Amino acid sequence: LGSQEVTITDAEGTAETKTIETMPMLRNDRTLVPLRFICEEVLGCQVDYIKETDTVNLTRKDIAAVVDLHSKVVEVEYADGRSESPQMEQIPVLKNDYTYMPLRFFSELFGCRVDYKSEDQSITIFDFPTRTLLRWTDPLPR
Repeated sequence: LGSQEVTITDAEGTAETKTIETMPMLRNDRTLVPLRFICEEVLGCQVDYIKETDTVNLTRKDIAAVVDLHSKVVEVEYADGRSESPQMEQIPVLKNDYTYMPLRFFSELFGCRVDYKSEDQSITIFDFPTRTLLRWTDPLPR
């Protein structure tokens, strides 16, 4: 996590190393990552920033989420008509023109599994059933 390089593996098993423009950060024992990178590049979401309301619309597969950048609450709608308003543990962090969001919250919201290994402080995100999306292997700077 102390690295700006991540490995992304596609459905065929082809791995590609990408560089994030800015480092992930640790806040209150939560890993925060740049929203646009994690949602577009890793999760495959469509990301639309709405300046008038200071919100971000995220869409992936059959899930649509609206994130108010000044709130912990995320409005989520599913293709089957269900909706919910889960709460993040903290509001998004704006720093150096980047919006940082909780990695686990958004990965799991869009149906992925997140594994953290304390031995090497690595994080792996899996898109079910078995596809690995991302792997960070360096420890976060403290």
